[in-house]
Amino acid sequence: MSHLVVQIRDRESPHIHEIPDGTVVMIKGRGYLMMENRGMDLSVGDVVYISRGVVHYYVNSASEPTVAFVIFSPPFDGKDTIPVTAP
Repeated sequence: MSHLVVQIRDRESPHIHEIPDGTVVMIKGRGYLMMENRGMDLSVGDVVYISRGVVHYYVNSASEPTVAFVIFSPPFDGKDTIPVTAP
């Protein structure tokens, strides 16, 4: 596995990861995660699991950047972020 600290000031573009699954732990901020046409509000302390191949993106709704700790398994190589059209 691998891990990253991710900061989002505005929003991500819709994308998938073909190889790793991801577990996101919200550290700071709030917003919503769009995952396969379903939105879920996230704030500090929330944890969400994103399976590989699932279209997703995060939108920050706070005035400050959102910070999340993301754990990938198997390890994320930094290249497996594939842009897609939102469903």
